[in-house]
Amino acid sequence: MSEEYQVIVEIDKSLPFEDQYGHGCYVRETWRQNSKIDRRFGPAVTIRHPSTFRPIREEFYDAGKRSRYGGPAVIVYDHATGRVVMTQYFQEGKEVLPDSPHLIKGP
Repeated sequence: MSEEYQVIVEIDKSLPFEDQYGHGCYVRETWRQNSKIDRRFGPAVTIRHPSTFRPIREEFYDAGKRSRYGGPAVIVYDHATGRVVMTQYFQEGKEVLPDSPHLIKGP
């Protein structure tokens, strides 16, 4: 029997910013299950701008390892426009190329 998810929302003091909305630190939302960063349907880590609440980074995890089938495991957004500026693909904690057959098919 699996445990329920634990969601922690906190100010991340390691991520300061200064922009047209002022200055401060980003907000980090982290999902955990069985003490590991994990979320089955959605990003397990989301970092948001505290004024606009737009995501600036999303990370997908499975059992504590960066991993996502069918898409990037790390997505970085421009904080002003919301456009994707960087993606990285991971499977079971290892970085893979976007056209990797395992990325599409799964295990």
